[in-house]
Formats: sequence, C-alpha cells, structure tokens
Amino acid sequence: VQELPVFAALDLGTNNCRLLVAVPTRHGQFRVIDAFSRIVRLGEGLTANGRLGQPAMDRAVEALKICGDKLRNRKIRKARLIATEA
Repeated sequence: VQELPVFAALDLGTNNCRLLVAVPTRHGQFRVIDAFSRIVRLGEGLTANGRLGQPAMDRAVEALKICGDKLRNRKIRKARLIATEA
C-alpha cells in the first residue's frame, strides 16, 4: 500500500502563526490532516522602537516549536515556510 504524499504550509505573520498539513485527494484538492493556529502578536511594540520585543519573539518561538513537533511527526514530502507582514 502506497502512502499518500504529505504537504505542509507554515505562515509566520505579524499577528499569527499558522500551520496546515494536508494530503491530496483529487486533482487540485487536499484533505487537511493537521492544523495549528496561534496568535503570536510578533509585531507588538514594533512601531514604538523599530525592534521586535522579547515577549513577542518568545511567543513566536513557542508557536514554531509546536509546528516543528507536528512536522517531525509526519513524513512531509514538500513544505512551504512563509513569513508575512500586514
């Protein structure tokens, strides 16, 4: 029995960290097998001093650790890791 390929997308943005893990079902369609979303507020305080604050970075790192654990538990064929800003 051939295993379905597993794909993942991770988006770390100004406010949220999101992860989707999915397998293809039909041409151009996917079934989500795992998902994660955490509000990280990475941009909190950025406009005041132009630097990322330590609490914001800590929240983002903790969310990324959870994503890393989820990704390590799967045989990911292809992943896209994206950083965005509002």
